This record gives sequence, structure tokens and C-alpha cells, in this order.
Amino acid sequence: MARSVDRFTPEQELSVVDQMLREHGGIDPETLGPVVGLLALGITNGVWRNTCIEDWHADGLLHDGDMLRVNSHTTWRVKQRLTGWLLETKLSAESKTTDLEDVAFEDLERLMQRLYRWFTNPGRTLPTGQPLGELAGDRLSEYEDDADLALGGILASVEQRGTVFAFKRAAAHGSGLRWWSHPTWPQHVEAFMTVLEDSGHRHWGEAGQFRTCLFPEPETIVDRRRLRELLLTKPWELDTEAAAWVVSAGLGYAYHSVTRAY
Repeated sequence: MARSVDRFTPEQELSVVDQMLREHGGIDPETLGPVVGLLALGITNGVWRNTCIEDWHADGLLHDGDMLRVNSHTTWRVKQRLTGWLLETKLSAESKTTDLEDVAFEDLERLMQRLYRWFTNPGRTLPTGQPLGELAGDRLSEYEDDADLALGGILASVEQRGTVFAFKRAAAHGSGLRWWSHPTWPQHVEAFMTVLEDSGHRHWGEAGQFRTCLFPEPETIVDRRRLRELLLTKPWELDTEAAAWVVSAGLGYAYHSVTRAY
């Protein structure tokens, strides 16, 4: 006879999510502000990146540098909307996450509806300068379905397990993303700036071949102070060439190159 699989209790599941937020997100899971910060990442990942958008990326409709700019910009705009919603519901960054249980389900539905309309608006201009509808063409309805499913999943989680668990669970999905707005993002930027100044760094390979294969540094990359500022504050304002260059240069891997033991 097959052994039965022990299931986590709701309390154990919440404990696991809290642990993820502490260890991978580096935040206090009992304070609403930090949780909402990671929630913006989790929503961007679930409602944008991990949808048919990834297929569009693979098909060449969006390039790697475009994804860096669009993902960071989307995270910023989602965070703005979440912050505004908190104010409407009389909550703040200093509130306890348990205060979410006092929010009416209708207010949560309103939030998800607003997010859905914003994400799927064909007139939404991406930081690449292209409207979503132009990018999507006849595939927009495919994205609408994916976005609806992702946001509906959060509401379903609210109904099944409560708002605190649903929000924390979505935030936990964002905790593993070392994107702009993640608490560790500044460390990743500084690691990247470190390897840029050292052509002999192991990040570039034993003979530095990775660096020599890159196309020449665009003007924005040459201006290190400006590059650091943009990466830390508004990576979506990188120009097309600069965004492509930093991705090709391994922005996402520099931190590991700098911190791993020899």
C-alpha cells in the first residue's frame, strides 16, 4: 500500500512562506511595507513575465535588454498602484500584515481589476516606446487570458486561505527575483560595477574572453556614475544599447562572481 503524503497544515504553510520572505527577501514578514515591495515583484513576475510574454521574448518580439527595462518599469508601476491602494484602505507601510484581514473582499477585487486593466491596456506604452497593443498584435487576447488567470489566482487564494496568506505567498514568489526593487538589488549593482572596473576579474572568464566578446561600451556604460544611478533608481531609462550591453555583460551573474569563494 502506498504511503500517504503528509500535508502541511495552514499554519505550517504560512511559516514556510514567512521563512522564504526572511531568507530570500531579507524582510520582516509581519510588516506590510516590505511585503508589498516584494508583492510588486511577485505580481510582475506572475502577471507579466511568466505568461505568454516569455514566448514573445523567445520569438524575438522583446530582446533581453527590453525585458530588463520593461520588467523593472512594470515593477515600479505595480508598486505605485499597491501603495495607492493601501492609502485607500487606510493602511500604510508601517501597518501589520495581519491588518489585511480587515480589508473587504470587494476592495481586493477592485485592486485586481485595476491591475488587470492596466496590465492589458493596449495603449500602455512600454519603456521601449512601443504600445502594448502594437507589440502584441493579434496575440493580445492570449496575454489577457494569462493575466486574468494570474490575478484571479490571487483572489482565489484570498478566498481559500485569507488575504494575509495570499499576499505573502505572492510576495514569496517575488523574493527569489534579484530584480530592481528587491532589497538585495543594490548589492547586485555594486558587484556589477566592481567587475566592470576589473577586466581580469574571474567574472569575465579565465582569459577575459567573455569581456572581449562584447560589443564596444555604449556611452551610458562609459559614464560609470550615470550607469550606477540608472541601475539603482530607474533601469527602465537605460537606452536600448546600454540595456542590451549590461545584460550581455552578465549583470545578473556579477554578484555570484564577486561573492563566491575561490
